[in-house]
Amino acid sequence: MIRFFDILFSFLGILFLSPVFLFLYIAIRLESKGGGFYKQLRVGRGETDFYVYKFRSMRIGADKQGLITVGGRDPRITRIGYFIRKYKL
Repeated sequence: MIRFFDILFSFLGILFLSPVFLFLYIAIRLESKGGGFYKQLRVGRGETDFYVYKFRSMRIGADKQGLITVGGRDPRITRIGYFIRKYKL
């Protein structure tokens, strides 16, 4: 029964938040070249690798310039990226 409510509320959350997700995707695509999502490899339970998909907040190739974000105005982060990071979207 709990599993049913988990699935139901997850579906409703995605349904209600999909306009926000669509807006973010379009804003990212309009502001800079490249896709709207960033794929990152993570290590999970049992040492298994999996990918996490996130909205892209940095310019393409910015991860090759260095891995440390410097201060509040890092030039690698896009304008919409500041918004995404500030509100943890």
